[in-house]
Amino acid sequence: MADVVERHRPSSSPRQLADRLADRLEELPRLTASLPDRPRNLIALGDEALAVAGLRAMLDGPAADVTTPLRLAGRALAAAGALLGADAPLRVDLGRPEAVTLPPLAERPAGLSPRSIVRLPSVLRSGYLPASVIAGSAPAP
Repeated sequence: MADVVERHRPSSSPRQLADRLADRLEELPRLTASLPDRPRNLIALGDEALAVAGLRAMLDGPAADVTTPLRLAGRALAAAGALLGADAPLRVDLGRPEAVTLPPLAERPAGLSPRSIVRLPSVLRSGYLPASVIAGSAPAP
C-alpha cells in the first residue's frame, strides 16, 4: 500500500520519511480550511491523507494507526463524487469538529474523474485494513 500511496524510494531513510510525513500532516489543515472557497481541493486533500497513511505504514509497520487518514481520504473523495452531482451547497463531515459547507461546482474540476474517486477502494482491496474499519462500523484489529 505504501509504495502505491507515496511512491517512495526504498533507499529513503526513516528520518526522510518522518520529514515528509510532517510536511504532509501540515497540509491537511490548510487544505481543509481552503475547501469553502476551493472545493476542488477535495482531491488534493484525499491524496494528502492517503500519503499520510502510506508514510505512517512505512514508518511504523503493522502497528501504524492509519485509520484516521484513510477515513479522511475516503470522506474527501466521497464528497468530491457527491459534489459532482450537487446543484446546491453541500455540507461535508470530514471528521473535524465542524462540517464544511461547499458551494456547487460550475464545472467538473481537473483531476476529479471517476478514476480518482474510486482509487480508495483499490487501496482497501490490498488487504491492509478492512473497509468496515475505515467506515467506522467495526473496531480496528
